[in-house]
Amino acid sequence: MSGLNEQEVLAIGFVLLSSGYDMTICLLGHTVLALLDHLEQMALLRAHPALISSAVEETRRYDSSSQVTIRVVAEPLEIAGQTFTEGHLV
Repeated sequence: MSGLNEQEVLAIGFVLLSSGYDMTICLLGHTVLALLDHLEQMALLRAHPALISSAVEETRRYDSSSQVTIRVVAEPLEIAGQTFTEGHLV
């Protein structure tokens, strides 16, 4: 077996699901909004379509749709007075 417990498998499944569909849809929306806020950049892309690929990469950096990351505590620890037990989702 993989050694993963049910919570870990569900967390990985959530990441895979959201990284496919949701991130693509959000990236498209964020790109459109960014271009509407920066019309000079939209004009530049229209004049030079070869720049579109780098514009999409810049949008991923500028306004990332990935705002949620789930992690599982591997061993008990304390941070700033807060105790986390093994298996705790953070």
